[in-house]
Amino acid sequence: MSLKEACLEDLRLHNEDLKEFVELQASLPDFGIWHDAVVNWVHYMSMVLSGWKNISTKLDRYNAMEFPNAAELKKKLNQI
Repeated sequence: MSLKEACLEDLRLHNEDLKEFVELQASLPDFGIWHDAVVNWVHYMSMVLSGWKNISTKLDRYNAMEFPNAAELKKKLNQI
């Protein structure tokens, strides 16, 4: 599989999972006395995911056209 094909497959899987999350969020069953807490938790989880998406679109790590090779990664890890 080429890098482009892998990226497209990753995006397809992401979109599939996101669609499922949104559908589940919109149709939560009744959780009794915990219902409000569950609704709030799911809402906050969606905010975290949205925030991560916003941040990650600006990180070189996720926007580089090429993946670093093992030697480059090892060098960066040694600098930390």
